[in-house]
Amino acid sequence: MRVEVYDEQGMAMGELNLDPGQTPARTQTSLSHEFIPDWERAHDDEGNLRRCIACGCDHLYRHRTLPRVTGFVIVLALAVAAASVLGLASGWPMLVGMTALLIIDVAILLWRNEVLICYRCRTRYWDLTIARYHNAWNRRTAHRMRRGEQRFDVNSSDSA
Repeated sequence: MRVEVYDEQGMAMGELNLDPGQTPARTQTSLSHEFIPDWERAHDDEGNLRRCIACGCDHLYRHRTLPRVTGFVIVLALAVAAASVLGLASGWPMLVGMTALLIIDVAILLWRNEVLICYRCRTRYWDLTIARYHNAWNRRTAHRMRRGEQRFDVNSSDSA
């Protein structure tokens, strides 16, 4: 599991790489900050992460991310399309190039990473199995976490 650690003010503390099942009491981040993870009740019965190890928050959400190469592929596709529209290239080479870019674009969308993020401190957890009970980002939950409420029912019907 890779962890991008942030403090409760949202400042980056660095990254950690932890082996599955490894629960160190103290460690150093990539930015040389000393980090003491809170492992108490951090995992559920199946071994999935259920609490943030940086701030202890119970509320995490899942988010799908695109690889960093996506921006390069988009710029390349726009350049090839512009060359085609301007008449600089046409015929079979252009068709093959556009088809290759389409295949790369679809592959990027299919193999997106899913990351778990803490509502309170924004710490991100990569390369781990995410439990089914972690949902996508919820505006109501984010609003309540910003206001400082830590214990609430996500399914309650009261308005915030």
